[in-house]
Amino acid sequence: MAHYQQTISKSIEIEGIGLHSGKRVRMTLLPAPPFSGIFFVSAQKKKEIRLKASVHHITKTTLSTTLGIPDSAQVHTVEHILSALYGLGIDNMTIRLDDVEIPIMDGSALPFVKLISEGGIVKQSGKRSFLRILKSIEIEENEKSISIHPCPETRISYSIEFNHPMIGKQEYDLILTRKSFVREIAAARTFGFLNEFEELQKQGLIQGGSLENAVVIDQNNLLNKEGLRFRDEFVRHKILDLIGDFSLLGHPLQGHIIAHRAGHALHARLMAKILEEKEAWDLVETQSDRKIPEKPNLPSEALLIS
Repeated sequence: MAHYQQTISKSIEIEGIGLHSGKRVRMTLLPAPPFSGIFFVSAQKKKEIRLKASVHHITKTTLSTTLGIPDSAQVHTVEHILSALYGLGIDNMTIRLDDVEIPIMDGSALPFVKLISEGGIVKQSGKRSFLRILKSIEIEENEKSISIHPCPETRISYSIEFNHPMIGKQEYDLILTRKSFVREIAAARTFGFLNEFEELQKQGLIQGGSLENAVVIDQNNLLNKEGLRFRDEFVRHKILDLIGDFSLLGHPLQGHIIAHRAGHALHARLMAKILEEKEAWDLVETQSDRKIPEKPNLPSEALLIS
């Protein structure tokens, strides 16, 4: 990945449906100066919330990743836009919303990738800091697991297993670069089972879910008439989600993540454990491994603006 920070060259407006709320959402992506990071600014309850995209602000990991201030304002379903930003190498941006949820678009990161690429990406003066993994960390939970290991690049090995003829066992190994993200991951859509969709909608969730923004399968078949975008689209989307979640560490990663049947909750647990075990990582200024002298705490910032 590039050694210098990047932002977008101009503002980009996007409209779409919130997956869980079913409401129309307007989102504006705005350039931001070096070292500012990714911020969400959302109009909520007659106030604006300004919230840094940070692992410290994860409040919920059921079905998606939610950021917020406990018992206060929240921003829902952030993983797809964050995945697009990480995959394209965007370090600094303000994301302004007129509601509480990121638009789901087609269920993948591809619409965001296209709009950002068409709008233009600019290199900034500030150098990047890479979070380099120095020792392995592992988490196991029932038959699920996730681990991270030293590696000179960003590598993700993901495997899933569903007792369904359309999915079965799938695994994918990715060396993450801008090119590999755009070509192999960005277009992979979120997916679910028809009986689960119906039950979740009864609970007031996925009110905006449809065949236009998700891959849906019943007991035996795929319901989307256009078919799959990749034979193994299901596991590729899991990687897409993981990239978005791990962007919340605030730095591009040098390490190898291995996940089996994991999801947002396990992603968050591994990130929390990485931060706890400070001897397991350091920050380097570039991928040439020039070490930053003092290891800072990864930043947290949240403000409520009247």
